[in-house]
Amino acid sequence: MKVDPAELVGLARQSEETAADLRERWSAAARGRAVPSPAWGDQTSAAQLSAAYDQATTAAGSALAALVAALQLGADALVEAAEDVTTADESSAQLLRVPGGHGRGRS
Repeated sequence: MKVDPAELVGLARQSEETAADLRERWSAAARGRAVPSPAWGDQTSAAQLSAAYDQATTAAGSALAALVAALQLGADALVEAAEDVTTADESSAQLLRVPGGHGRGRS
């Protein structure tokens, strides 16, 4: 099986772009999430609604942060795999250039 390092790097770039897009969208949405809780009044139900909203927003932010971290780890692993493939290809090419043309241990 032949692995194209450029394809792995391309996939890594897509993962990084997706992670950046998710961060940007969440950040932009933060401005729209600002709910003026005092405007809801000081009734118990308003306080409960505000707390529930804050908890949901925090949970969503945590989930998004985990997703972005996973995408970044995956991107890093893809780049590392591309480097490993390149190294393996270079080593293989060197072995093929050994006198006799068959690599180590053969004559």
